[in-house]
Amino acid sequence: MTDTEMISQLNLGMEQLKSGKNKEAEEIFLKILKINPNDNNALHLLGYLNAERGDVDEGILLINKSLSIFPNFPEALINLGNAYLRIKKYANAINSFQKALSLKKLPAIWTALGNVYLTKVQDEINATGGYSSGDIDNAKMYYEMSISSNLNDPTAYNNLGIIARKEGKRDKAKHYFMQAINHNKNFVDANCNLNSLMLEMVPSWHIGMMNDSGRNDALLRAIKDVVNKGDFIFEVGSGSGILSMMSIEQGADRVISCESSSEIASVAEKVIKKNGFEKKIKIINKNSNNINVGTDLPGKADVIISEILSSEFVGEKVLSSLYDVKRRLLKENGKMIPESGSIMISLLGENDIIKENLYVDEVHGFDLSDFNSVINRKHGIKYRPSDINLISDPIEVFHFNFYDEEIFLKNTIDLDIKINNSSKCYGVITWNKLNLSQNITYENHPKKLKSHWANPVYLFEKPIEVKKDQKVAISCSIEKDRTWYNLR
Repeated sequence: MTDTEMISQLNLGMEQLKSGKNKEAEEIFLKILKINPNDNNALHLLGYLNAERGDVDEGILLINKSLSIFPNFPEALINLGNAYLRIKKYANAINSFQKALSLKKLPAIWTALGNVYLTKVQDEINATGGYSSGDIDNAKMYYEMSISSNLNDPTAYNNLGIIARKEGKRDKAKHYFMQAINHNKNFVDANCNLNSLMLEMVPSWHIGMMNDSGRNDALLRAIKDVVNKGDFIFEVGSGSGILSMMSIEQGADRVISCESSSEIASVAEKVIKKNGFEKKIKIINKNSNNINVGTDLPGKADVIISEILSSEFVGEKVLSSLYDVKRRLLKENGKMIPESGSIMISLLGENDIIKENLYVDEVHGFDLSDFNSVINRKHGIKYRPSDINLISDPIEVFHFNFYDEEIFLKNTIDLDIKINNSSKCYGVITWNKLNLSQNITYENHPKKLKSHWANPVYLFEKPIEVKKDQKVAISCSIEKDRTWYNLR
């Protein structure tokens, strides 16, 4: 094979490598090395392939052989550094990349150095739950140096996004992930990272909530019932802005709405402007606890509107937030929507849907019931009303009046619940009942209404057989923003 043919074969092998045809590339490099065992290009590329498929020691051996022939070979040094990184020999990897950098100022080497420190951080988190701030600072420094040399480096942007997310800087993380995607729209890692971040910033249940006609109709009726012409409204949780717009249409003079999510607040402003309400509605990107009369509000509100309850009613400091805004931001004799509410419960009986989705017993003659001991005991279910089998009357277990001065943070209630129908009982199912105003109620009763709220189910350790008129002893506990239900 002539020198020209050797070069042609090497180029072909590199093209196959870029196309992901590793097997074909390996065959070409082996063919070259059979003719010339000291071809440094074929050696380091074959070493790279070995390291990529997991044979890292052989890969390092081949790359080092290439470097023994041509020591100042930056591409081989980069491959050597990546091979050392695979086996977590961080110092060796850093030395290889630094030497490559001394020979050739490539942005990819800055990114590679950032990868070493980021991988080290991730290993520290997995091992101890913490990480060295020095390592994270080094990772950021190298990624930023890479970007300053090459604005089109999607990997550096993506990894800066990962770091920003670890630091709790979600807006910054979003910016970096979007930059990575702008430079490579098919960058799977960046797309997945952005999607995961957006689910964290704007959970997908918002769409179901906005399209929940039963909820929307009930809230509109309450607004019509409570809001008077000229009222000043304060809203907790802007969401899409729909409740603020409803309030203006019912005669409110002005609405100030707070939203803790910067992403949602930004979209709410766009929605309000698009619908022509920007002169009457103001969105403030703050948590309600940080809203103050005189700085954020011109005075106390005539009406406070909120729909920030979770599927289990409490959660994420909902109750403490509502009591706080009532105490600080509502006029004397002002109104609240909702004004009170309750957690309702019933015992959940067996049917095919419940049995197939919440519990495993015998399958193909094999007893798999021990698997139930390792699954979650709390589930959120969204079944059709016909798929729910309630075997007791509804019971109001906890009631909250938002006009009260104090919130109870801890309580346990013991109940003896009468069974209406003989069945296998799986646990307790709960739902919300809201008194939106004096005349308007809304209840996502699982047998009567399918809503955006899931119905929480608290499973017993194992289902129990119950008979009609039998009583089942249940303990119902609430502590701060959490609830739990057990057999007593």
